[in-house]
Amino acid sequence: MEKITKLYSVLKRDGFYTKSLDEFLKQFQDPAYQDKVFKVVTRERLFTKSKEEFLNTYSVKKKDDSVFPSEDGSSDSSETIETTEAPETTETFEVEGQEVSRDEF
Repeated sequence: MEKITKLYSVLKRDGFYTKSLDEFLKQFQDPAYQDKVFKVVTRERLFTKSKEEFLNTYSVKKKDDSVFPSEDGSSDSSETIETTEAPETTETFEVEGQEVSRDEF
């Protein structure tokens, strides 16, 4: 988020953007707007790398798209966590040499 904030600050400072940071972040989620910003920053020589690098550098993830690191420190977003109910256990007792469940006891 720090990089996108710096991009916003430079655009605002140089007179290319006049609205709030929140509004910029909302607009920047639109690919057409990202393209517009990319054209401005490359034309003004504020960014000199490829569009792909621009998008990787300044991507804004939605809150729902959060990726949390796994135990080994990596952030593999393809990892899924499955939850299952614990299997029902039946308590058994031995009565006169035979196993009997709690229900039968």
